[in-house]
Amino acid sequence: MSKKINTQKLYRIISKNISEQKNLDNYQSNFTAEDFNDWVNSEWDIETLEMVQSMVQSRIDQLYQIIDIATKKEVKGFK
Repeated sequence: MSKKINTQKLYRIISKNISEQKNLDNYQSNFTAEDFNDWVNSEWDIETLEMVQSMVQSRIDQLYQIIDIATKKEVKGFK
């Protein structure tokens, strides 16, 4: 289940994220991976879990598209 995102829209998202420089030396997250795992294991609402699954899959698809654009090889033509 993958979504196709317009390349220009994705380029704007990428360039916006690249231009935002943040100092991550003292970054403190609101929760840890262990907290997230505990929450998932304690959650019984299927709709909530499906929503989280959809959001995570959407983010994974976006990251793969960014990787595909960044590693794209230029086709110069036939010899």
